[in-house]
Amino acid sequence: MVRRASRSPIGPDNSGSSTRDLADLARAGYELLRKPEPRVDFTVHHTADRPGYLRDTFFGRRDPALDARTDPRDRPVIEAMASAANGVGLFLGTNASASVPSPTAQHRQDRFAAVLIADEATRRVFRGSASPNPTFLFESARTYEGIVSVDPAPRSIKFYQSLAVRDLIEEISRLAASVANAPLLFLQAPAQLPTQSFIGDDVRSVGITPPRRSLGLAVRFGIALQEPSSKLRFDLSDILRRYCSERGFGLWLADSRVGYRSGNWFQICQPRDELSRQERREFAASVDSRAVEACLPVTFIGPARIGSTYAIISFLRQLGDIGIISCANAALDDLAFIHLQLSFKGLRRSALRELNSQLAGQSTWWGDPASALAYAYEKLAGSDAKRFGHVLLGDLPKSAGDYQALVGPMLGCAMPDQQRRMTVS
Repeated sequence: MVRRASRSPIGPDNSGSSTRDLADLARAGYELLRKPEPRVDFTVHHTADRPGYLRDTFFGRRDPALDARTDPRDRPVIEAMASAANGVGLFLGTNASASVPSPTAQHRQDRFAAVLIADEATRRVFRGSASPNPTFLFESARTYEGIVSVDPAPRSIKFYQSLAVRDLIEEISRLAASVANAPLLFLQAPAQLPTQSFIGDDVRSVGITPPRRSLGLAVRFGIALQEPSSKLRFDLSDILRRYCSERGFGLWLADSRVGYRSGNWFQICQPRDELSRQERREFAASVDSRAVEACLPVTFIGPARIGSTYAIISFLRQLGDIGIISCANAALDDLAFIHLQLSFKGLRRSALRELNSQLAGQSTWWGDPASALAYAYEKLAGSDAKRFGHVLLGDLPKSAGDYQALVGPMLGCAMPDQQRRMTVS
């Protein structure tokens, strides 16, 4: 049984609506007058990564699996996001809805819920629609951006590292939602670490290192501060510094000084040195130190709003031993796309066929992300699955209760190679 946590309907200070809230409400009312029921169509691809897939998808090369199911929403995308990590690829695109809404709420839900249009051993393609949030505003010039490194150059991703990444994403999203009360613009993992290391206020003191690996086990994030005061930036930085220092993570913050170019980074915390052989043996005895061989791609889609990522990750953490080996979160057309690659304890690549057969019964979920996560955990965790009686929904119904969840298929992970690659920004 899943229990619901209560929360005050007004903000933490109970001071009512601010001037910005009223302005956002006016903007939303104007958008609704122009188009009473706005919708955004989307297409999402979960696939095993291969050269040329993005080119074929984005430029519309004919796909027999998709041509068999024509749809008026299948048009060139306006905004798109692509990501590839651990041998798993993601492509998503959005465009203005061309569908006429049904007059009843139940028919609208059935009409716009995502459907599975291609189901293969190494790929699933989904198509659907969702309602955007016209009040989701942010100023890119006020972004608080940082990079946290869990392991600068992993030879493989261990399961205990995936748990560390999950907890790190939860902490970053908590800072955005609870401390800054601001939108989390993007999350990206893995990420390339900076090459600069500023020592003082003078940029001439910068030390340049060779380009880092593009697939470092790190999380890059951006928070759109609505009230970017010095105190708020200091509070966020101090909380992150303590969090990273206690765990031995590296921390870099983007240079936000007026008049300085983007791409400059200040190193706040040095990553911990590699553990000794004895420490590695002791650590391996207490945690699952085997490499992650398979992952489950899951994408949550819904109106962009503050706290949605935090609500999903905090619920995920309560289920049990589920880690995150990659994430690609962004807002397109006022919709939030939260893509995660989930790892499960003890799953091996040799069991992919059996695992996908267990997940074949349900691949799309409407308005219930908690059930989607619980379903995947129950199917994949097996005898290690815990009972759900202690799990709290918390803010999940409020922040992401109307989100759609697209699940699967289970895919094998590719180990990072030794070839030096550069990221494209």
